[in-house]
Amino acid sequence: MKQEEDYEPVFSNEALAHFDFEQLARKNAFQEKCDQKPIEEDVQEKKPFFDTADIWPFTIASEQVRASMQGVDWMNLDQQREFLSKVESIKARNCSFTKPIAIIINPNSGKKIDLMPIIQQRLEQENIPFEWFPTAKAFDSFLLSYNLDSDKYSAIVSCGGDGTYHEVMNGMMARPDGKRLPIAVVPNGSGNDTAHSVGVVDVETALNTLIRGQVIKTDTYRVMTDKENAEVPEGEEAFQYRRYCHDCVLFGMIPAIGQAAIPWKPCCGNTAYTIAAMQVAMCQSQIDSFKLEIDGKVLEDNGKQTVDTSLFGFSHTKWMATAVY
Repeated sequence: MKQEEDYEPVFSNEALAHFDFEQLARKNAFQEKCDQKPIEEDVQEKKPFFDTADIWPFTIASEQVRASMQGVDWMNLDQQREFLSKVESIKARNCSFTKPIAIIINPNSGKKIDLMPIIQQRLEQENIPFEWFPTAKAFDSFLLSYNLDSDKYSAIVSCGGDGTYHEVMNGMMARPDGKRLPIAVVPNGSGNDTAHSVGVVDVETALNTLIRGQVIKTDTYRVMTDKENAEVPEGEEAFQYRRYCHDCVLFGMIPAIGQAAIPWKPCCGNTAYTIAAMQVAMCQSQIDSFKLEIDGKVLEDNGKQTVDTSLFGFSHTKWMATAVY
């Protein structure tokens, strides 16, 4: 198990100084309130919004630093320099692959494209040992990750869609022994939002990233599913009490759309979500009430202690993949 001191800065201060601030400008990064300006057509064509990752190569030390960024002009050189003086490079460690990679692959995800020959050829070419762990039914990904003998493997690869990754991550986080392995993603689903959020847009990029063997830490959400005071059982049943999420936690219409899209995915791919959105908007749209308490303070909405909305969630990326249903 790698300790915190094994993680070292990825970028030098000099490298951070060459960061593409246009990405921050286009996303109005770290701004609590902002007017989103339309992206000029030529800029959008060169650097599509959806091709930029959501994990930046730096960390922000405190909320005070974040607050000082409000209203910043990301294209102003003086403000760029001030920003760089307040952040640090993210930290990473190397994965040497002295042990095999455990590839948990869902052959039924997305459009059921067989990626095994592509993955096998590339890993054999790089002399990286690996073992296949194909799934046959729902929750197999969870149980494979949960029961894996982690001492025998250097990393886990989730090959499938967002649901496959969600189960793999939850299986790892639910392990009673507390052991963790790095999880890489090879996208083969209909949406692949989790992969996109870390800049992995296709299989080639995924394999290049995997072979590089650079491990970073990311935040997760932990959600208790209406059983906050109940003791969480072990094994598969724990998934019904507690969920870990990487991208976001969503309630209301968005999870309903995700559920409604399932039967459309095999034939329509990512378009399934558009079809499902129309179905839900016409047949299942409703307003829900939420009571929000943050750091002991109840959030009010127009004087009420509830927030009434059909779209509600927490997200630290531009993508909305993993949800609580």
